[in-house]
Amino acid sequence: MHSLRRPGDLRGARDAMARGIAPLLRRLKSLKGTPYSRSFLLGLPHNAALLAAAEGYGCIPPEIDRLIRQA
Repeated sequence: MHSLRRPGDLRGARDAMARGIAPLLRRLKSLKGTPYSRSFLLGLPHNAALLAAAEGYGCIPPEIDRLIRQA
């Protein structure tokens, strides 16, 4: 299990976010072309919380960013 090494460890925080987002990207690819991709990201509390935290660190991948900004 990975954790932040010290308070203010921005690089460690971004690395942790990238590790957490990688499985979301894999699953999102399998949902491509279905009506479920956006709700998978924003409708499931754990995914939405991860994305909210990742947004705070400016590390949301462009493919996810485009999808969550769609109306």
